[in-house]
Amino acid sequence: MNPPVLRGIRGTFVKGQLFGESHWTSFLTKASIAIEGIRDIAKEGFSDAFGLLGKCKALAREVKSQEIPDGDKLRERDLLLPSRRVADMLVDSYLQSLETIFQILDIQEFQRLYEQYWRDPASAPSGFQTSMTLIFAIGVSVCTSDHGVSRKTVKHWVYLASEWLNHPRAKMRLDLWSLRSHCLWLLARQANGVDGKTTALSAGSLVVTAMHMGLHVDPTHLAESQVTREEREVRRRLWAAVLELELQATMDSGGRPLVREDDYDCAPPSNINDLTKLAAPANSILPMERYTQSSIQILLARGLPIRLKIVRFVNDFRQGVRYQEALALSKELVEEMRRGNTLIEGWRKSAAPITQFQIEVFNVLMHRFLLALHYSYALKAKDEPLFYYSRKVCLDSSLTMLSPPVSQRDPAFYQLALHGRSAFQDSYIAAANFISEYISAEQASNTHLLPSPSAPDSALIAAIEGHMPLSLARIEIGETNVKSHLLYCCLLAHAKAVQAGTDAKEALRSAINSSLGDSYTALRARLEGPSPVMEMGANGMWGEDVSLENLFNWLQGEDDLGTGEGGAWMNGLDWPAGNGAAAPTPAAAGGAPGL
Repeated sequence: MNPPVLRGIRGTFVKGQLFGESHWTSFLTKASIAIEGIRDIAKEGFSDAFGLLGKCKALAREVKSQEIPDGDKLRERDLLLPSRRVADMLVDSYLQSLETIFQILDIQEFQRLYEQYWRDPASAPSGFQTSMTLIFAIGVSVCTSDHGVSRKTVKHWVYLASEWLNHPRAKMRLDLWSLRSHCLWLLARQANGVDGKTTALSAGSLVVTAMHMGLHVDPTHLAESQVTREEREVRRRLWAAVLELELQATMDSGGRPLVREDDYDCAPPSNINDLTKLAAPANSILPMERYTQSSIQILLARGLPIRLKIVRFVNDFRQGVRYQEALALSKELVEEMRRGNTLIEGWRKSAAPITQFQIEVFNVLMHRFLLALHYSYALKAKDEPLFYYSRKVCLDSSLTMLSPPVSQRDPAFYQLALHGRSAFQDSYIAAANFISEYISAEQASNTHLLPSPSAPDSALIAAIEGHMPLSLARIEIGETNVKSHLLYCCLLAHAKAVQAGTDAKEALRSAINSSLGDSYTALRARLEGPSPVMEMGANGMWGEDVSLENLFNWLQGEDDLGTGEGGAWMNGLDWPAGNGAAAPTPAAAGGAPGL
């Protein structure tokens, strides 16, 4: 079985879905030496790995079944509220982290309604309950304290919000609180990896709703009798949040954004701390050299036009090199990033300095566009010197995203990387794959591909190795798909083998076995009670015939790295059919490379 091939156009077609080149599958299907090595091993026959892979899949199904929210509670709209102490903890975690990036809320209004809800739940607006529980769900993904909220409860909150937002009468709720709930719903799904398959479709609906409410039009066009100065700023912040959420969802899905740069004229938010100060004279708006709670959102908003162009360019299905156009887009984005980094360095010294969490998120949300823009050209640099610049940009961006290890960075950002999907997982996969490819190509040519390498090979390998514990930890706390950890192990093993001049194929075999063994152990520990996976029927590990076709259905698209889309990087692996191998003990499974 071969990888999906599209004739005359760019992209990947899997299970009836067309993914553009910003989708994570494209990074792994473009001449990946490590992936080709895995395919070769699969064709030769690797029954032990087949058995472990099947057992991990079966365990994942069991774990998922235990995390499905109770249907009766959903029908009864049971909010499953935490204690007031935990609720305050989750709200504070959200307000101090992702709210400073997206500015979805009017914080003072939210705090007033929040206190009102705890005094008298019936008195709060109906949409407020939805927003509040979604904030709890997002808070779980960035909270650094022990909160005791299960993944099942987080899913319950997200599904409950989905029912409320998609109710037949939802069209009657075209107000700012409903729009906020929609934004929070998308953010909660991305921050916790819940229902990622249709996030881009939901983001498109969000954009259409926001434009129907006129948020794309700058509020200065509205009469003062219609909106106050404070309400104007609220609308600008919400429009910037809507665009950022749709842009990131489009990158994840490999699609093209619904909005073009000339489809809106809404200005970026103003550089202010407190919306209530807008009642004062206009000089309450501060220069950009002064850091405020709005500053990071303004930087992202200023970079929206060029990033919209890049996504549209990268995911254009038409063939063609168009390298000069790519370089022009790259120059514009790099200049925007440099201006932003200059301001950030100044904000570090302010009385209320910018947080490390904000800097980390800003870097990921910007660098992923550079990596996607240059990736396909960078892979050609080993044969064509014209593309050396792209190779350097990809290497620098990959190192920026992977070094130092996420576990050594801001604690809230580490939690987001642990729970989140999309930009907070796929970007790291792409960066690790590029570094592995770079090392392999450099060793094959026996020379440095760049005139002045940005880092020695040891530093490049350390960048991949430092991310390894995170990929396994994700399985331990919520991830059910083992492909991400398997891939990291294989990329690292291959890079080490190439650098050392040892047998890369044997290194990959060992990495596959150890990674699946670790993944099996992690999944098994999450099960509540005995697992039917341990009770193998006469026909195989699921008590039914396990054919090669059944396994391919999983590899090609039943699950992916957490977003539910196709496992296209595994396409073409001719795993042999057969019964599963015995479940490994922790000692037999061994540790994954780098752990």
